Amino acid sequence: MSANAPLQFWVTRPEGTADELTQACETQGIGVVQLPLMDISPLQDDGVAARIVMDLDHYSHVIFISANAVRYGMGLIEQYWPQLPLGIRWMAIGAATASALQRYDVDVQAGDGTMNSEALLELPTLQAGEHLQRVLIMRGAGGREHLAEVLTQRGARVDYCELYQRTVPDYPQGTVAHLFDKLGVNCWLASSAETLQNGLALAASEGRRDLLETPVIVPGERVAAEAEKSGCQRVVKAENAGCRAVMTALNTIKG
Repeated sequence: MSANAPLQFWVTRPEGTADELTQACETQGIGVVQLPLMDISPLQDDGVAARIVMDLDHYSHVIFISANAVRYGMGLIEQYWPQLPLGIRWMAIGAATASALQRYDVDVQAGDGTMNSEALLELPTLQAGEHLQRVLIMRGAGGREHLAEVLTQRGARVDYCELYQRTVPDYPQGTVAHLFDKLGVNCWLASSAETLQNGLALAASEGRRDLLETPVIVPGERVAAEAEKSGCQRVVKAENAGCRAVMTALNTIKG
C-alpha cells in the first residue's frame, strides 16, 4: 500500500452490525467498503432453547457471548420471564454485548478492555467457590470451548443455549478482484478467527494472494497469532473488536 494512498477499508462485519464503525470512518475521511464475511441467522426452532430458558432460575450465572446472543436470547427470555428471576449474575463478553444487555435493565458485569473470554474469567464472581454453581452460556452454534472448560474446572456445571448460526456468504467469482481492482481496498477487518479464515478462503478461491499482503486489523493476541500463522504479512492488533479500538488501529495504518 502506498504511503500516500487514501485508506479504503473493507469492513467485514455481519450486516447491520457495522453502522457505528462506518460512521466513525466517514468522520475521519476513511473510505468504507461493506461486504460481510459472515452472516448471522436464528437457529431453526426445535424447542431446545425454550426448554433451557424455562429453567433460567436454576442458574447462578448467565453469560452472553455477543450482542447477537443478547438479541436472540433476551427475546426468548422475555417470552417466558416477564419478570427476570432473582439471584442471577448476568455477564457479558465485551462492551457492546454489555451495552445491549443493559437495554433490558439488567445489572451486567463484563471483563476489561480486551473483551474476550480470558478477561471475563478474571472476574471474582467466576472464580471457584460456592457461589459458582450452574452457568448458562448464551451463544451461537459452535465456537470456542475455552470458557466452559475453565468454568467446569472451577467446579461449575455449564450448559449452552445456542441461539443463532454463523454462515459464510456465497459470493460470485471475482468478488475479491472487484474489491481490490475496482474499489481500491487496501486494508481490511477480521473481527474473529472465523472471519479471518473466511476472507482468506475467498481470496484463495480467486488466487488473490495480495490479501495476505494487505494490512488486516484483528482483535487481540489470539486472532493476531492466527493471522500470522495463516501468512498475513501485516497484522495490526487492536485491543478489542470495539469501534474505538478498531479506529485506533486503523489510524496506525493511516499514519
